[in-house]
Amino acid sequence: MTTEASRFYFTRDNYLALLKKLRESGYQFSTFSKEMDASPKNAFGQRCLLRHDIDISMDYALDMAILEREIGVCSTYFLMLRSPMYNLMSRHSTTVLRRLIDLGHDIGLHFDAGCLRRQGVTLENDIRFELDILSSLLGQHVKAFSFHQPNEKEISSRVEIPGVINTYHPDQLVGYKYISDSNRVWREMNPFEIAAHGFDRLHILIHPIWWMCEEAQTMDCWDRAIERNFHSSQQQLLETERAYGSTRSINISKGLVDEDSSR
Repeated sequence: MTTEASRFYFTRDNYLALLKKLRESGYQFSTFSKEMDASPKNAFGQRCLLRHDIDISMDYALDMAILEREIGVCSTYFLMLRSPMYNLMSRHSTTVLRRLIDLGHDIGLHFDAGCLRRQGVTLENDIRFELDILSSLLGQHVKAFSFHQPNEKEISSRVEIPGVINTYHPDQLVGYKYISDSNRVWREMNPFEIAAHGFDRLHILIHPIWWMCEEAQTMDCWDRAIERNFHSSQQQLLETERAYGSTRSINISKGLVDEDSSR
């Protein structure tokens, strides 16, 4: 990791500036489904695949999707079926999911291989199982998947599913330079320096929470995300569960739980 990368600030303004910098440098933003469908004659020119692995918050994902739409950028949001932080089947998440699509973005599967698989079920079949669920939820074929916190075994497995891109398969994104902000660290270079290296194709992994939250410390980003997720869940309870109490308001902050006594 370079010194410049370690000093990088994760903010909404910097994210917008990064997208504009890439576009000014000649990169065209694309999605994994477009890459899958592209014919060889359209395989030329500088391209950037923007990938967002949504580990933590659907709300921060939507914040980023709205910013991207404002400047005409498309990307792919990889969503989890087994996230401990959000329920993709909930009313709120389903609403956000539809908005992501309406904003012109694509959807992929973020697969957690660490979940215990059914006896006799292969890794490939488990991925197919989740792809089918997500495709049914969307009403359209999901054409890409990424692993959640993959280990070497999962990466080296080279799972191949016809019509679907494995973002970690070395033979499926040949020629793409991969960089990531995982754990809020750029391990190779300041992203603003990418264009200067002359890469024709980029595969950039961006986690919305680091940029949209704008907290100085990583742990504070987690706190804000947990609070926001709880607020979204509580809002659905207020709207649908009379037994919860129509005016009830519980606020969580830094491990403390305060209940509004005004109800």
